[in-house]
Amino acid sequence: MSRALASRKALIAAAAVALIALIVALVGAYMALDARAEANEIRTTRAATYEQQTDAVNLATKVMTNLMTIRQDTIAEDVDKIEADIDGDFASQFSPRRDSYESIVELNKVVAEGSVVAAGLENQTTDDDGKTQYNIVMAVDQQIQNQPADDSGDAKKDDKDDKSKKSGDAAGDKSSGDDAAAKDDPTASSGDPNAHTYRVRVVVTPNDDGVLKVTGVNFIP
Repeated sequence: MSRALASRKALIAAAAVALIALIVALVGAYMALDARAEANEIRTTRAATYEQQTDAVNLATKVMTNLMTIRQDTIAEDVDKIEADIDGDFASQFSPRRDSYESIVELNKVVAEGSVVAAGLENQTTDDDGKTQYNIVMAVDQQIQNQPADDSGDAKKDDKDDKSKKSGDAAGDKSSGDDAAAKDDPTASSGDPNAHTYRVRVVVTPNDDGVLKVTGVNFIP
């Protein structure tokens, strides 16, 4: 074998090794880029999922606060706000009863303040239509005041006189009555029959346009 032929074979072998090394490097770079793109996609998906979960909890909190906060002077507007954020089964149950609900509130001059003290995502499932359902569990406090209107000034006077005559006994009777009411009512808070704490499971589902709506409200015993 001549020296020139040996040199040529050596060059060919070196070129082949270099080509293989280049191919390996290119494949490695492609795999690295693909892995990075996949990781970015996973992070983006997780961020979007977390954002929608947070939005679902916030919506459930908003709706339950509106449901538990009642003011006779603005009841129509308050119910409008509730109906704007509900859909599905809950809307079909709530909306047909709004007139009777408003009448009861106005007749009894109901004033109630509601606040969500804790809320969290219990789980998320898929309904029959393939939509994601967010199940949120929360604790809600409500303070109620009922102020029925008197029919006449004489009624007010008689009531005042009666209260004055029985002031000593009334204090004791009210205390005993409140304690009994609080004991009988599992939602009563701190011995006050007008203060209640509820545990509620709220279902939030996107509508056909992708907008989140409350579709279920269930009180937990």
